[in-house]
Amino acid sequence: MTDFWNGCKRAVYLVLFAILIPVSAYVFYGAVDTLNNAAVLQGILHGKMVPAFLLGTSFLFCVLYLELFRIAEPWIEKHWRRAVPLLVIAMFAVQVLFVLTVRSSLRQDHLKIFDAAVALVEQGGTIGQTHFKNYFMKYPNNIPMCLFTCVWLKVVELAGVPRIWWMDAVKIVNILFMNVGFYCTFRLITRYRSRRRAICFLLLTMGNPLWYLLGQMYYTSTISLTFSMGAVWLYDKARRQKLLWKKWIQYLLTGALLAVGYEIRATVILTVCSIVMYTVLQIGGVKEEISYFGTASTDSDGSTASERGKHFRRAVQQSVISVVCFVAGLLLVFAAYGKIRDHYAGFDPSETGYPTVHWIMMSAQGDGQYNSADDAYTGSFSTREERTAADVERLKERIADMGPAGMLTLFRNKMRVAFSDGTDDYYALFRTMQSTSPLQKYLNGGRADYLALYLHSYHGMLTGLLLLALIWRALKRQRSFLDIFSINLCGAYLFYLIWEVDQAYSIPFMLLILAEAADGMCLLEADVHRFIKSLPSARTALAACGVTVLVVFLGTAAVVHRSGEPVRSYSVLQDQESSNELTLQEHFSQTFTTGKAFDHIALWVANWDGAANDSVYDVTVWDESGVAVASGQVIGAEAPCMSAYTIAFDRIVPERTQTYTIEVTLRNPDCVIRTDFLYYQSAWDLYADGALYAPEEVENVDLAFAVYAEN
Repeated sequence: MTDFWNGCKRAVYLVLFAILIPVSAYVFYGAVDTLNNAAVLQGILHGKMVPAFLLGTSFLFCVLYLELFRIAEPWIEKHWRRAVPLLVIAMFAVQVLFVLTVRSSLRQDHLKIFDAAVALVEQGGTIGQTHFKNYFMKYPNNIPMCLFTCVWLKVVELAGVPRIWWMDAVKIVNILFMNVGFYCTFRLITRYRSRRRAICFLLLTMGNPLWYLLGQMYYTSTISLTFSMGAVWLYDKARRQKLLWKKWIQYLLTGALLAVGYEIRATVILTVCSIVMYTVLQIGGVKEEISYFGTASTDSDGSTASERGKHFRRAVQQSVISVVCFVAGLLLVFAAYGKIRDHYAGFDPSETGYPTVHWIMMSAQGDGQYNSADDAYTGSFSTREERTAADVERLKERIADMGPAGMLTLFRNKMRVAFSDGTDDYYALFRTMQSTSPLQKYLNGGRADYLALYLHSYHGMLTGLLLLALIWRALKRQRSFLDIFSINLCGAYLFYLIWEVDQAYSIPFMLLILAEAADGMCLLEADVHRFIKSLPSARTALAACGVTVLVVFLGTAAVVHRSGEPVRSYSVLQDQESSNELTLQEHFSQTFTTGKAFDHIALWVANWDGAANDSVYDVTVWDESGVAVASGQVIGAEAPCMSAYTIAFDRIVPERTQTYTIEVTLRNPDCVIRTDFLYYQSAWDLYADGALYAPEEVENVDLAFAVYAEN
């Protein structure tokens, strides 16, 4: 029986690595074959030049990180108790400082969740009474995140934090949850691998710009890091606990933590599956191993068969109670959440929500990403049963149309979107700003190539180290508790083969990838160290790599500056729209405050009729003294739909910070078709330094507009 069970375990691990290694190899290839968000470099590097270039920069990054690790690791190891907390605190401080100085605004789904939570805190009632009722009716999976946000906003309100800082406050909550996930991962690596690997994990995380950029992203992807990694850490504590009452409480808490995490982000179900699968793999064919959930037992002490039988039965009882506690934690949270959701939703999510098959159907096209046409198609049916039947039928049609070759292409594309893009869509996080920052041009403006190059090179290094670690572990057949990480990562790969994907959807697995990459770097460092000892002149090569990296970035800077790519310095950047009952088609005005020079205004408009739109609008910018400082027109026939219409004029240089007014007036009221000007209206004032007048001030409403100088 033991031989059979061990054979089954070997087969499972064989399948596990047979999936992980090829997919990770393709992810690595995709990582060095994209320069997303590096506009200038994309213009000069084409075809095979891209992977050749990024392979080189990824290799150079790897050499530099290896040297950094070689220098820093002995010192951190020597001063472990002081050095590690200091480095973690420094990392946390940089994240918080970045949030407070680069005050981006939440966008799209993130903003809808936050806005609805603000409405619940300030006005009470239900989600069904907020402006974004229809959004939550379609996507009830985000109701838990909205209620979670309400709790923290209540805390922030009771703490006396001014309302204008509430959005930044929840971002700091986001950073806290990210770092709790980091802490749990760090502790697990320290216990089951080594301090060296934990130090490498710490240094790789500190050197990852996304760790700081994603602090701005208050959403389920980042919050779930605490629940997925925290549950693994708590599960480990429970299984090692000797006191039974503590063990059972910890199993109960593990189940509860996983249930909360699942409600916030469905991908936490993969952590549940990885824990269950790992546990099953530890159950052997002999009696001693059945006590995995209970107290470890042994018969090597010469005990009688009767004593061993009693010990075995006691271990089985303890294991059963542990499983019951774990499941009870799950069920208690699910039951409690059901009651809370019914109280605060204001509608029946089981009837209004999109069926699960919707996301599978929507992912079976193109690159597997969100598709507005599929969203509208599912939403066109009135009942859940009709939506389910329609989505199943369309999914069958798409699978038949693609065939095996098309499905394989789709799977490849989805892996590249979800895991190969090193930017995780950070670029979009800074498209809307609470207040503008000079750093923005380096984040997603005309100088974004520097950060994009670093991110792609870093990600190429990371995925290469991940692949190395997986190959090494498959060959060495080393097994440990952290096999849970590998199982979880394999689950993520398989999950996104059938589910909708996006560049940001790998964020819940960021710490897993970093942990595996740290393993690969430590393995590589040992080989490099031996090579350098045998060939001392190799130190010169390390210095040459450092110089080469400097030359690459200086060359990139020169190319970017000579490219003529426009660099915008924003005074206002508010591109979010959530139009309600207000119609802006005739005469209205929007104020804004700035002390910076500007020569462009962009107004987001909706032109549903294209060239047939015969409206013409006069746009005038007035200063505080009532002097017209700029003017232009919005010509309906040339206006885009759901995008920005830009008006350029001579540069205005304010002598001081003052309030300007953008006045928009319909020139030809007898026109047949008019242009809709977009705005944001809900509980949250998205642009606090200005107001919309139509003709009187409309509270908490602002145009979707931008003001900037272009160099």
